[in-house]
Amino acid sequence: MDTIKKKIVENWLTESFGVWNFSHKKYYNWCGIVTRDEEGNNKYEWLKGSNNDDEYFNFFKVKEGDIIYAGSKDNYKNRINLTAYFGVVSKTEDSIELVRDTTYLKVKKQLENSKK
Repeated sequence: MDTIKKKIVENWLTESFGVWNFSHKKYYNWCGIVTRDEEGNNKYEWLKGSNNDDEYFNFFKVKEGDIIYAGSKDNYKNRINLTAYFGVVSKTEDSIELVRDTTYLKVKKQLENSKK
């Protein structure tokens, strides 16, 4: 299992996940914690974005074992550019370690395998 390590400063993610596009205001970028209800529907708790160029999203609420959904959309063409799911393997005060995949279930399986 390959993991991705990103920096956190004062709860703010300071390194991009690679799915966002901040090059122009026409892009809408998102990041949120995903959970599933009893019926299998995804529920999202969206994370606060930053207005600063050197910060992306506030990860205060993110904890080990969470699954994060992130992506960007071109508002002019009304098209989603890129999305990905990330599982939080570990989180410290200054970094977060993640696994990445294309679906919720694949990331959940990777997280379960990392605990074994």
